[in-house]
Amino acid sequence: MSVLLNEHKQWLDGNLPIVNGKVFVGTQGNNPTTGYPDAPVNLITIYSDRELTTAIANPQATDADGRTVNKIWIPDVEYSLVVWDSDDVQKYISLNEGKTGSYEFGSVTELIAQEGSEDGQIAYLKGYYAVGDGGGGPMYWDATSTETADDGMIFQVTGVTTGRWKRPDIGYWGEWDVRKGGVIGDAREVSDANITTGTNTLTSATAAFTSSDVGKSVAVFNAGATTTSLFSTISGVTGGTTATLADNAGTTVSGVTCQIGTDSTAKMHSIIDAVHSAGGGFIKAVGKFFTEDGIQLRASNVVYDFSGATFMGNGVGIADSNDLTKQHTNIIGLGGTFSPIGDTISAGSTNYNALYVVIADGVQWISPKVKARQGTRGLSIQTDTGWGVTPFQNIDNVSITDIQVIGDGLTNNGLDITSSGADDMIQHVNVTGEIKGCDSGINTSTGATTEINSFIELDIVVYDSATIGASLGRSKMSNFNVSAYGCLAAGVTYSRNEECSGNFKIYGTGTGLTTALFLEDNSIDTINDIDVVIGYDGTNEWTTGINPSMHDVNYNKVFIDGAVTGIDTAGFRSVWGNVTFRNCTTLADTFIAVTDSWGTVIDLDTGVSPTSPLRASGTSSILSTTTSIAVTHGLPVTPPIEKITITAGQNPTNDIGHPWISGITSTQFTVNVRADPGASDWGFGWAINI
Repeated sequence: MSVLLNEHKQWLDGNLPIVNGKVFVGTQGNNPTTGYPDAPVNLITIYSDRELTTAIANPQATDADGRTVNKIWIPDVEYSLVVWDSDDVQKYISLNEGKTGSYEFGSVTELIAQEGSEDGQIAYLKGYYAVGDGGGGPMYWDATSTETADDGMIFQVTGVTTGRWKRPDIGYWGEWDVRKGGVIGDAREVSDANITTGTNTLTSATAAFTSSDVGKSVAVFNAGATTTSLFSTISGVTGGTTATLADNAGTTVSGVTCQIGTDSTAKMHSIIDAVHSAGGGFIKAVGKFFTEDGIQLRASNVVYDFSGATFMGNGVGIADSNDLTKQHTNIIGLGGTFSPIGDTISAGSTNYNALYVVIADGVQWISPKVKARQGTRGLSIQTDTGWGVTPFQNIDNVSITDIQVIGDGLTNNGLDITSSGADDMIQHVNVTGEIKGCDSGINTSTGATTEINSFIELDIVVYDSATIGASLGRSKMSNFNVSAYGCLAAGVTYSRNEECSGNFKIYGTGTGLTTALFLEDNSIDTINDIDVVIGYDGTNEWTTGINPSMHDVNYNKVFIDGAVTGIDTAGFRSVWGNVTFRNCTTLADTFIAVTDSWGTVIDLDTGVSPTSPLRASGTSSILSTTTSIAVTHGLPVTPPIEKITITAGQNPTNDIGHPWISGITSTQFTVNVRADPGASDWGFGWAINI
């Protein structure tokens, strides 16, 4: 440890600087000028650098301002000091100096071994664990403090009850590097881990285990009980490929992902809490961090720069498991790679989330990257009532832009936006980016069963979803663009939404395709304004392009390419704009719901508009001795009764009363009269115009 003599000290004689004077530094308790200049006995070697590599003259001369011409670094914390003027007259002497100097410590271990000598004393920490590791910075001694040490902002000297080393207050919007809190970013991941149930021997050909891994945390994918990940610590290492864990595996796994690193959960939380107490700030993390219990970004008014950070172990959540009624506000996040094996918040939650937002107001996160695995969700935005929290919870003003979610094909949902409580509110949520390789790309399920109170905007591209590209439900989506490419089964399910507008692009591949766009039954009248493009791989068709069982939907433009049935017309009261079919075996099962309104309909394979058969007319007669006649209309749909008109063609012999219509089917209808028309019969004309 070295000490810097106060370089700003101005040596004065009265009110005048001591020019061309001499500053002597000697051993503590002894006069450094004894024997000077011929045979000085108490002078010590002094240096111009804190590393103590460049020795300088002792004594040191003073300049025109009365300050030493060089910085003086001293290899001990206590020393003696004498100052002479240019005539070698003594102007200052202290045989027990050092209290006004600045201590320097190479690590926190050195720091907590040295008590400060006076209140306000300055020190410099060169590193948290070792010199140059990024965890250093200025310190000062608070001689009256008895605060609990957090080993980030506050440090307690071993054996000292009163007095603490502290970092200067970061202040509102101060910058904070997590390494200053002792957070170690040494995590690593391998993909060839093996462990057998009931044993604690972990093997990996690529892990390169060393003795320094002993005591580190480890997570082995799906090696816990019932397909959960095994979290443990490394208790021993046998060569580079074998480690002994503190816990046995609950499931045998082979060739799975394993993550290893120093657990940074507690120290990361200390930093976040300190920034929160300061009223906000800027937190920067660079490195790969293992979090055994999940990082909770439980502070408001914070900018998180995670552009150089990767998080492993458990996930990261804008949440506080200790107080789930607390709403977090004004949070900005930059980048970050979130690649957990376990849950976001281990206490209480039954769902795994890589990046989790719960009970927040004013969150912006730009360009996060999420790697989601089997049984997890990539980005989850929730009002989570899994902890039994009351009263209702809100999410408002959340914007996650340019997100990338990478799944393993078995991931539950790439994006999940849900609320559980009847009164929970999700408002003004905007998510943009892309999702790849998830079982389900997007899931939204919000609001109570009788009221929709969630306002969501999406601009998402989904690739290679195993089960469904997107399931969108119970939301007011004022603007959405959802593209699902490479769907292996279902495309998009759209249910119980209202006041929505946007675009769907849905492309399927493989032999398992079902329905591209399914608009499920909706008891809430909707006003939807959507464009739809459906495509396929050129070989395997969708079984159904659109199943429009939801009513009151306004389709602006629809293009369906590659479906056994283009449109399943179980829906009703919809408005269809320009509809184009190509490579559809059947354009529609009953073609057009008669209560719908249609624009231009074109079959590109034939170049013909199939809407013309919806007009039909003819003549028929009810013969003498009968009172009804069945008329075949020839339309591909069942016409509504109000679309059928009957015109009398003659005055019958007998009074037949007023005719009426019954028995309307997809092929015919029946015209009835009250009485036999007599010898004249009764001829009439009919017309249907839908």
